[in-house]
Amino acid sequence: MPIKKYHEEFDLFLSSKGVLLPDGQYGVVHTFMDKGVGSFGANHRELDIYHREEGLRSWLNGKYNVIGQHRATDWLRAGLGHICLDVVESNLPNKYTWDHVYEKAYQLMKRMRWNKSRFIFF
Repeated sequence: MPIKKYHEEFDLFLSSKGVLLPDGQYGVVHTFMDKGVGSFGANHRELDIYHREEGLRSWLNGKYNVIGQHRATDWLRAGLGHICLDVVESNLPNKYTWDHVYEKAYQLMKRMRWNKSRFIFF
């Protein structure tokens, strides 16, 4: 599981690709995504419903009176990027550079079409 620093660097990477807004307001998303570590341990990615697209969307829907549509879409993409980075990092041997990991995570995000995901409050 990458430490917060690598998720923040991946956010910058995604921002440079036009996936995320450039203002860098994603810390709350990563804190939320890693909240399950305390309850589920290292397996939180598999066990925590909020570490999946459906759970992330559910959490964001509860923010309808706190954030606007553009921010919700941005946070959704940051959370989906968080998931992609976790998946790629856990499946690659340690010999790869973080730049390589970021590129692979971005490719996964594009394959899943998550780089174009939109969030609509319901």
